[in-house]
Amino acid sequence: MKILFITLLFVLGQNLLGQANWSFDQKVDFNRFITYEGVIDKTHQINMYFKESYEACSDNSRNRTDRIVYGWYQYNKAGKKVPLVGYVCQDNACKNLVELFVPIDPINYSFDENCRLIEAKESFKQERGWQSDRFERQTDDDQKHPVSLKPIHKFSWLTKATILFNINGVEIETFNLTELTQNNYIESIEIIGVKRMGTTFHLLIKYSHQSKPGSYGKGMCGNGIEEFIAHLVINNDFEVESFERKQLRSCIYNIDNVDVSFDANQPELGIESKNKKQ
Repeated sequence: MKILFITLLFVLGQNLLGQANWSFDQKVDFNRFITYEGVIDKTHQINMYFKESYEACSDNSRNRTDRIVYGWYQYNKAGKKVPLVGYVCQDNACKNLVELFVPIDPINYSFDENCRLIEAKESFKQERGWQSDRFERQTDDDQKHPVSLKPIHKFSWLTKATILFNINGVEIETFNLTELTQNNYIESIEIIGVKRMGTTFHLLIKYSHQSKPGSYGKGMCGNGIEEFIAHLVINNDFEVESFERKQLRSCIYNIDNVDVSFDANQPELGIESKNKKQ
């Protein structure tokens, strides 16, 4: 049935336009966010969401791992999202694991040297050593309210990388690059060459990720990159016929600009290391 549908798309494309339009796209799904469900004062039900950035909130953050997060919370009944900005910190130097603020001006705001928002309507915090679901809300009149938050989606450095195949703007098939590469941390994908030879598709793909995800630039290879190039062959049934990859750069393995032979205009030629020892 699937092959019949695909064939029909090709036929329609050829009849109406002379040739079906096809393309390959790439997508990376990140899990660097947290969602919560919970209650304030054991009464008011809320949802909360925030995602982590690579930004430090102050110059004094250089020796810590605190990073700015952006998000929102909302009361279930009201439904209106209230902007949040703050930080998360896994370093023992930080008193709070999480501190979130509702800025007076959600567009224009700034942090002090201790990563606290200078002007905030209210805040949420989780101190180091508290139970995982315990938070505290503080309003601008210094009133404090207990908050219980249950994580629905936990933060993760794992990603899912996918190659998408489209015919006439319709997604026909997906290819799981994470499974093909056995690499759960891919952050960037670039399709540098595509060609159809007879009924077979050839793709040249570059992909990369941090050498040590979650290191925040700390330690050896904290700012390093692992980069690869791959040759993907897809047959007429839109199945993977073959997949080959080679590493171009690596901080971990001390590999720098491996001399690999490939032609983006002739991806069917594949990839080959000029230095046979690689």
